[in-house]
Amino acid sequence: MNRGRPSPTGAARFVALVPSLLLGAAALIGLTLAVLPIESMRSLAGGIRQPADVTSERVLRFRQVVGALALCAAAGCIFAVWLRRDVSAAGRSLWNQMAALLADRPAVRPALAVAALLVLPAGVLRCCYLWAPFAYDEAYSYVNFASRTWYLAISDYNSPNNHLLNTLLMCVCDRLWGQAEWALRLPVLVAGLALVVCVYRWSASWANRRTALLTASLVGCSPLLITYSVDARGYSFVALFAVLLDHSLARIETNSQRPAIDWFLAWASLVLGFYSIPVMIYPAVGIVGWFALAPLLGSAPLRRARCRKRIVELTLLGGATGVTVLLLYAPAYVFRGSLVLRNPQFGRLSVSQWVDRASVNLSTGWQDWTAGPLPWWIWLAVAIPGFLWMARDRGRLLRFGFPIVSLLAVMACQGVVPPPRVFLFLAPWWYLLVALGVDWFCRRSARPERVAVACVVGLTVLIGVYASRRPVLFLRLDRELYLSVPSGVREVRRRTDSTPGADRLLVPVPCDLPSRFYILKEGFTVPINGVPKPGETVWLFALRGSAPEVTLRNSTVRLEDWQTRLAPWVKIQQWNSLTLWRSARSPSRRAASR
Repeated sequence: MNRGRPSPTGAARFVALVPSLLLGAAALIGLTLAVLPIESMRSLAGGIRQPADVTSERVLRFRQVVGALALCAAAGCIFAVWLRRDVSAAGRSLWNQMAALLADRPAVRPALAVAALLVLPAGVLRCCYLWAPFAYDEAYSYVNFASRTWYLAISDYNSPNNHLLNTLLMCVCDRLWGQAEWALRLPVLVAGLALVVCVYRWSASWANRRTALLTASLVGCSPLLITYSVDARGYSFVALFAVLLDHSLARIETNSQRPAIDWFLAWASLVLGFYSIPVMIYPAVGIVGWFALAPLLGSAPLRRARCRKRIVELTLLGGATGVTVLLLYAPAYVFRGSLVLRNPQFGRLSVSQWVDRASVNLSTGWQDWTAGPLPWWIWLAVAIPGFLWMARDRGRLLRFGFPIVSLLAVMACQGVVPPPRVFLFLAPWWYLLVALGVDWFCRRSARPERVAVACVVGLTVLIGVYASRRPVLFLRLDRELYLSVPSGVREVRRRTDSTPGADRLLVPVPCDLPSRFYILKEGFTVPINGVPKPGETVWLFALRGSAPEVTLRNSTVRLEDWQTRLAPWVKIQQWNSLTLWRSARSPSRRAASR
């Protein structure tokens, strides 16, 4: 008995069967791979890398992964067949809503005005630093991962410093345009500009278009977000997907006109955020947390039904997200094993250590959000009216405050305190609070829209003047060290012998990996650090005019015993942050053998 439901047409029945057929095929393929003999796996590995990479431990992990994915696909196939009418209805709904969204084009003039006020200045400010020398973490991503074949880059996951989504996109850009700074930073630049657009739509859902304009302008002109929008790492992606996740779930909570699209965006934001960096756990817990608690604030008669519905929705969202993230991290788990789940940089802290470090890192994170030409007390004074407006409504306060509270709770449960850059995803929340305060002052005037536009233009001009005088906009003490590395490497190339084994370059941290990056870019070979060999000419970089002996004592060089063997040193050339030295004598065979 169909209980009054119309029987599906042939086309609808076919559409409903497509997911079940795909899932069933995936289950069969997974089960086939799980029982594949190890000799067959070695022959397949020979076409990818080396047959020796197929070890017994990796075979076991491979079978675990494909077996688990096959079971998930089989379960999904069963549910797709059982709920084929619902699956067909959901597919048609998503298709129709996507078609309606594409047909519903916004007016051209408002879109151009927003682009001129927000996206264009943000793009210009970011492009000013797009060609800056690579920093340590960027060079780490390229030298260790993105310079390799893409499937090796995303499978060699020896630590969370391999931001997989960014690494994969860097591989693509490297193959298309070569080892150029602007090309390798292009994915994060697009993410940074997309963040400005998403923040405009996101903040408009909180208050009004003036607030949206002000918030997006603050995001576009933030020295912190400008820097990370041209930093070839994954933090800008996490900030983008956190805002997109919050916006999608907020639209669902307020009875979105296109719920299928919003659910799809929420799922995609979670998946891509976790694939960017596992620290997506912090915004995910906070944003999904307020969404889970929101039905408790509704009217009592409907509360129980809404809670049951929300539990089902979040179960499906969590299951789909978990399976997809497992699939994306499967190559890394097969290749590296339990290293995927470890982070050797952070050990569990005692309570007193956690409190001390959390207070320092959170304070530093807030200082990063307020970095720039304006003093911190102006930011704080302007944000107070915004917080008072936010606190007037329980729903708004829950949505705004729960990501912050849950961040502290998750860190406390882990017993770790991540570095301040991990808190980057909360920067749009802070700028929203400031924009609400500015909007409160704008409403005190006779023409609030004009005052808001004047604030946006004034902020853009102020940041433009501020940036024009600084080769490094944010974290100057750290990033100024890298400005002279390209010039130093080019000078070494000009002076060294092309014969292998004729030269050696000693470079202190944090300039060692950027030096490797630019050596690869210049296309020559010279060993960096290590014990000098007989007959080698030893070159040395010293930081900020320090003596060569300081470099020899550096943690990556560790040649304290060689100070007398390599002295005296001849200064070759000096730049702003580096000095190039050459040892006046080559080490003897007896010294090199010690």
